[in-house]
Amino acid sequence: MTFEEFCIKAIDVSFKTRGRDWDGWDCWGLPYVAYKEVYGILIPSFTECYRSIKQKDLIASIFNKGKVDGWHPEDEAQEGDIIIVYMDGRGMHCGMAMNKHRMIHADHGINTGTEKISEYKLEGIYRRDGM
Repeated sequence: MTFEEFCIKAIDVSFKTRGRDWDGWDCWGLPYVAYKEVYGILIPSFTECYRSIKQKDLIASIFNKGKVDGWHPEDEAQEGDIIIVYMDGRGMHCGMAMNKHRMIHADHGINTGTEKISEYKLEGIYRRDGM
């Protein structure tokens, strides 16, 4: 499956706290499934890091404190990059870059969809080493 095919299939997948499959996912579950199915890479699930949607900023803090091996910050997004954005003043939500202008993401109260990256205040763009 290409990343483009993944994105088409992923549109409208339900949001599900700690979800890590096609039955529903949270903001980190989407890249978890994409990396596994598109790139053949198993990334950490982080389901043990938080109990509810109110703690989702823990995933973002793991990235922005440099605690995830195999990822590095970038200045411009490309397909597959993890985009961490600020919500409520904290870097606490993530999506995946579809290209340098758009991302796909899932958030509480909405199904999976795409948006312009420029509509968010970015905490950072993170690329998997070797991508």
